[in-house]
Amino acid sequence: MKTIKIFFKLALITCLVLGFFSCGKFASSIMDRALVEMASQMNETLPMMLDSETRLDTTMAHPGNTFAYYLTLVNHSAEDLDAEEFNELMRPNIVNGLKSNPDMAAFKVMKINILYVYRDKENIEFSRIDIPFKDYE
Repeated sequence: MKTIKIFFKLALITCLVLGFFSCGKFASSIMDRALVEMASQMNETLPMMLDSETRLDTTMAHPGNTFAYYLTLVNHSAEDLDAEEFNELMRPNIVNGLKSNPDMAAFKVMKINILYVYRDKENIEFSRIDIPFKDYE
């Protein structure tokens, strides 16, 4: 009887330890699935013109708790754009928008990193703007 109690105690401790170490992985898996589902739902309404220059083409969940927006500048060619200058101008506007947009509350709570990928009218990627969650929380 004593060996059965010891066995159950060891089994319980083993389960608790394994559960503790796998909890982060489980939470990450749930987060990944939530981001994939969010992208899927958004993509049902895309592509969508955001303004006369910018089209939101698609969204995608990426590894590292990252949600990506793929956009096209429909009236510009990559060769006509200075990517570094573009990023310097866009990044502060994006961060300020993220900070002030109440729709981003869930992203803040879930600590989602955001990636903006810009393409030109020929579908050539010319800019990637990474926004870690700490920059807009």
